[in-house]
Amino acid sequence: MDQLFREPIGIRPADLSGLSFRMARPHSGLQPWIELYYSIHGQSEGSKRQSFNLYPDGGSTLSFALFHGEVVGLRLSFSNQLCQANFPDPRHCLSVRFRPGGAFALLGVSAEDFDQPLDEQDHPALYVLMERLKGRPFTVEPFAVLDRLFLAGAKTMESRHAIIQQWLDHFPEHPRILRDVLSRQGIQRRKLERAFRLETGLSPGQLSRILRVKMARALLRNRPDLSLSHIAQACDYFDHPHFVREFSRVTHQTPGQYRARKLSQIYKST
Repeated sequence: MDQLFREPIGIRPADLSGLSFRMARPHSGLQPWIELYYSIHGQSEGSKRQSFNLYPDGGSTLSFALFHGEVVGLRLSFSNQLCQANFPDPRHCLSVRFRPGGAFALLGVSAEDFDQPLDEQDHPALYVLMERLKGRPFTVEPFAVLDRLFLAGAKTMESRHAIIQQWLDHFPEHPRILRDVLSRQGIQRRKLERAFRLETGLSPGQLSRILRVKMARALLRNRPDLSLSHIAQACDYFDHPHFVREFSRVTHQTPGQYRARKLSQIYKST
């Protein structure tokens, strides 16, 4: 079921006309914090500018801009609203897609630093990444470099970084059970909410709503045999109207409209 719910960045390689798109999963030891790595490489200078919908899922993206293999800039981006990303061509970009709380756990970057210019001098982990990536060619090799660097950093992480990951591991099947577990560990509701705000910029309720919609999007795209009512039930919505209301709030379209658009894209690419 986990694979069924994955929609990493809302972009399929077939959609990237004129661009070379590569994607790789991180080492299994990093998957609690990192969802995937991906790279985008412009192939022709005459291609038109492309835009894509990016749906919120509580995660953040660290992107390295490269020029002839050299890292020339970086940005950590996050949005809890539907937004569009533009990929002008030519464009060389290497990115890390973090799960909720992942950037804080592995880089020490809090939510208040998202979408702000990042000074690698103030973030030692970013400085190490920049230094190790400089001068490397734009191939799949940087994915392995990122794996090694993040794995080394993960070994020194403190236990406090596990709060959100415990919540994610139990979502959405057993949220009440998780609250009891955290309570027995001395992690009260206020502490949990503070951790969420610090690490994701969202409350547990806001993140829960976004992730439930993400699950529904994956089912709408991958399981055309399922009715909307079945999907609403599978994603723990109260009823069909509740499903439509919450889905529309996040994606600005109804579940039916989303499914029709996705299926149309699939048919056009075959």
